[in-house]
Amino acid sequence: MQGKKFISPGAWFSMNYPSDWNEFEDGEGSFLFYNPDVWTGNFRISAFKGKAGYGKDAIRQELKENDSASLVKVGTWECAYSKEMFQEEGTYYTSHLWITGVDDIAFECSFTVPKGGVVKEAEDVIATLEVRKEGQKYPAELIPVRLSEIYLINEGYEWVVSTVKQELKKDFQGIEEDLEKLQQVIDSGKIGLKKKEEWLAIGITVCAILANEVDGMEWKTLIDGNREAPVLQYKDRTIDPMKLVWSKVKAGEPCNVIEEYKKRMNYAADRVNRVSWMSVKTPPKGSFYLFINIRESGLSSAQASEMILDKAHVLLLPGNAFGRCGEGYLRLACTVGIQKLGEAFDRIEKITLDK
Repeated sequence: MQGKKFISPGAWFSMNYPSDWNEFEDGEGSFLFYNPDVWTGNFRISAFKGKAGYGKDAIRQELKENDSASLVKVGTWECAYSKEMFQEEGTYYTSHLWITGVDDIAFECSFTVPKGGVVKEAEDVIATLEVRKEGQKYPAELIPVRLSEIYLINEGYEWVVSTVKQELKKDFQGIEEDLEKLQQVIDSGKIGLKKKEEWLAIGITVCAILANEVDGMEWKTLIDGNREAPVLQYKDRTIDPMKLVWSKVKAGEPCNVIEEYKKRMNYAADRVNRVSWMSVKTPPKGSFYLFINIRESGLSSAQASEMILDKAHVLLLPGNAFGRCGEGYLRLACTVGIQKLGEAFDRIEKITLDK
């Protein structure tokens, strides 16, 4: 099945699910998925770990105790399958249940649909179930951000909002201008050098500001060995909140969240002004974006954007996408490191304009 991938907290198991489904809050130890736009059913899955043989024992037990259960095969999985109908607020629903398992892990999967609804979506998901073997090394993976990481993001962000309010007596809105408030909290010495969770909250909040301000930023969950953490993905690059701040603090390096982006902006502005048909005012204002004047090129914003993408493989958005006054400009997001910016401008400088 093509779609999204889910890896359970603790990395017990993985499965694929339709790309138009999302994960939603459910009971402890249970994971709920459905399509929020066109509801076709609620899919729930729970995993349980026991002694050796527990998975197969769970199937046999269900077949023994549930008279309506029958043995079926879904993909390569043998399942004890049953269904029951119920009424809620005048509407009839059917709840389909599959009990399956292997080795020391058992799964309980259910799919609740309107009466007469099809179950193929659920069967396709169950067929992709894979138990991740303990002790086996798996390659690092980025998957759609899970609820567990969303909770971590929210907790970190709320801690920063509360701390800024308490220490600076100021509001925090998660916008570019708030980076200065973050830096004031860092410089105040409020956070001890060994307070890993609080430094992580700072890194998460920097990423939250980036996600709010920069188009194309998307939260993901990183699964890398025993580490399960939220990261930002931007095109082919990831930004790790842990590395933004805590890694520097742990190494005894200074932590300046504003200076890092100012360096990128100043570097990019300098490289822009080396290109004969580009210009930008210096020193640049803001932390993330440069609006580059390309009127000397004689091209429209759309033409210049297309040419740079074609010849230099660098994406600069046409300024008129942000309003009529943006014609004659391109927008550059300085969210990548100086090395990547340098590589991009090396290619842009080689472009020869057609006369």
